[in-house]
Amino acid sequence: MDQVYMVPLPDFTVFPVEIHDKPGFWSIPMVMLKLLLWPRKHLIEQEENLSPFLRMIRNDYTTEIYDNPSIAAVIDFKWKEAKTYFVRQVMTYLAFGLSYIILSNSIEGLGNPQTSKRNLALVVIFYYFGFYLLNTERVQLKYLGWRRYFNVYNFFDLFSVILPFISASIQIYYKLLAYFRYEIHSVASYFELNQENFIIFNAFTILVMWMEIILLLRYFEKTGAYIYIVMNILQNITSFLIFILLIVLGFGHTMFILLSNTDKIGIKPNGSSFKFYNGNGEQAPGLTNLLINQEIDVNSTSDNHFAKIFKSIEAVYFWINGRWDQLDQWDFWPIDFFSIIASILLVTILQNMLIAIMAGAYDQAKEISKHAALKYRAELIADYELFDKPFGNRKGDPRYIFYFGKTDYIEKWLERSEKFRESYKNFLEEIEGANPWSYDDDDSDNLDHFQKFHHHSHSYTCSSGLPDDDSEILNSQKRIVPLFQSMEQDISEKLRLMEDKIKQIISLKNRQ
Repeated sequence: MDQVYMVPLPDFTVFPVEIHDKPGFWSIPMVMLKLLLWPRKHLIEQEENLSPFLRMIRNDYTTEIYDNPSIAAVIDFKWKEAKTYFVRQVMTYLAFGLSYIILSNSIEGLGNPQTSKRNLALVVIFYYFGFYLLNTERVQLKYLGWRRYFNVYNFFDLFSVILPFISASIQIYYKLLAYFRYEIHSVASYFELNQENFIIFNAFTILVMWMEIILLLRYFEKTGAYIYIVMNILQNITSFLIFILLIVLGFGHTMFILLSNTDKIGIKPNGSSFKFYNGNGEQAPGLTNLLINQEIDVNSTSDNHFAKIFKSIEAVYFWINGRWDQLDQWDFWPIDFFSIIASILLVTILQNMLIAIMAGAYDQAKEISKHAALKYRAELIADYELFDKPFGNRKGDPRYIFYFGKTDYIEKWLERSEKFRESYKNFLEEIEGANPWSYDDDDSDNLDHFQKFHHHSHSYTCSSGLPDDDSEILNSQKRIVPLFQSMEQDISEKLRLMEDKIKQIISLKNRQ
């Protein structure tokens, strides 16, 4: 059942001062031209001038705070305007990416434009949207600073534009040289002679661009939850993956030392032998004495993965997935010994530990991931709210926000809040009941507490300046404890009033 609720936080989205000024009638064309050519800047940089809502988003990095009906309602209210900005940014990047794909001939049938006008139009579109996106990242970097800016999402936002710029610029430069028939030894001629390098770089660029498109889906509910879970799992297993990598490096280096110079230790691989038989299982006539033996080049990585150090490490890594290639061709006991030890460590122990850690990280993030899209949207809203809006804020920043909420969800949230409040209350009671002066390592258990403290105070008076008067300690304690009690009562009273108001609204609706 849906009911009308009110966010119990007046002026939660209101800025201390007005920040958006509407332009005059005659300046509108210049404003529109500026919006087309240059990204908007942030109007407020000082945190004290932000609204309480934006300060919360800026300083709280957890997702649990968005498991709140009121916070979700505020984000939904603000998202209606920010969504337009989000769609515009997505369309800009898609136009940029499509023009790059056509220019680089990354999809069969879309590249190699037949006319110079079409080619020129694609180049103009590519560089226009590319410079616009780069300027957008520059504005964001200037506002957030280096420490806040660099994260996974902004990394792909930035390099998904820089890498296509580099790749397309080199390719366009090469085409211009070919068009004017210039023969010079430069970067372009280098890529002409080494197409392999350009293809590898282009493939890596396409992968980064696809990752950027996937990460842009985090603002939707389902895909946002998936991305949050994946990121949470990666954060939890990063250190363990490094630990596994160190073990892989150790075994890879060991196998390289053992099998890179087989002539020195006098071992040879055992190849396969083949004979020809007809359909009846008998040797074919004329081929009875023909025997084909496999010839193995121990210095080639195709026949011996452990001939090179990096290929050896790669081969050991794939042992985790069950690929034990080329081990059976060596009849040498150290190889059997090292492979058995690696099997126990990498497959039996570490792989199962990795699965257990990933399962725990998934369970931890599954419940919170329901609100991941709200977190991502809130971060975008915090960026959009501070942009220069020449035509003003259409919805404004109302003092009170009303929303439709499901009664079942509100009641469940109230139950969880009550449990949290009780646990918080018990925690405060434990702190309040503990005596801050009771922690000492004196073995005189029969002495009174203050006698023990008085005994220690004489030994520290000269060196540390600690008080030697017990009355000062008692007076300090008497002043601090009531202060904490007063703060606790104020917080509890405010939470109780908010809860009572919500319960009254629910009860009135149920009576109807």
